[in-house]
Amino acid sequence: MPKLRNDGRTLDYEIVDFVPPWNTRAGTIIFHHGVGVDRHLWRQWIPILAGAHRIILFDMFGWGAFPATEDERSWSAPSRVDDVLALADAVKARTFHLVGESYGGTIALMVALRAPGRVETLTISNAAHVGSSIAATGIWERLLSEGGVQAWSNHMMEQRFFPDTLPPDMELWFAAQQAACESGAIRETLKALVAVDIAAEVSRLSMPVLLLHPDSSPFISVALMADLHGRLHNSEMQVFAHARHGLPFSHGRECATVLKRFLDRHASLASAQAD
Repeated sequence: MPKLRNDGRTLDYEIVDFVPPWNTRAGTIIFHHGVGVDRHLWRQWIPILAGAHRIILFDMFGWGAFPATEDERSWSAPSRVDDVLALADAVKARTFHLVGESYGGTIALMVALRAPGRVETLTISNAAHVGSSIAATGIWERLLSEGGVQAWSNHMMEQRFFPDTLPPDMELWFAAQQAACESGAIRETLKALVAVDIAAEVSRLSMPVLLLHPDSSPFISVALMADLHGRLHNSEMQVFAHARHGLPFSHGRECATVLKRFLDRHASLASAQAD
């Protein structure tokens, strides 16, 4: 498993590349997960996308195999942006498509603002551009203090998924990932997230943006995602029915299918313009 070491942070990453060698126009997609899970969140997306795109998956700092450092700077949102750009350099992706969910979606917006010339398209799932507007996170500290990570994870499963929407094996796997998180990582990441406010900046983004959103996230309302949609000059938005905050996992194949159509459409437009 390749490892990225960047400014004292270590991240696991992997490259999934089933693109035929004669497809010289294939691009790279970097996937950025959010709080409580790791790079395997995206596994259902891969079969739909891997034949046409090189895929990069990674474990966000503080999640996955490597313990977090105590350096407070490493938890900041700008440090996460640094990690994405360092990863793109490591896999030799001068430009790339970027997909982020929840906190990973917020970071993806910030990457696009920092390096707009490198992000070909941007896909955001159940994420916010104003961290302080995210609802229902005030209970996290009490849950962590009184019941530990297990109590927090039990609560989060209810916030992410409607009952009986996941096959039992998927539900057990996701619950185990959350319960294995470090409480310090949860606290520090939430603190960094609520400090983000890029509402005044996102209107600078000109690349195509796809917004994927559940109809019933307890954290990020449809109205908040619609506000982001309205601030972007080149975006489209799709709301998925009967879905909570775990949309990229519960509806992975559906989301990937929408993304594939989005990427195919913009690839055709770019090809036509080049010709």
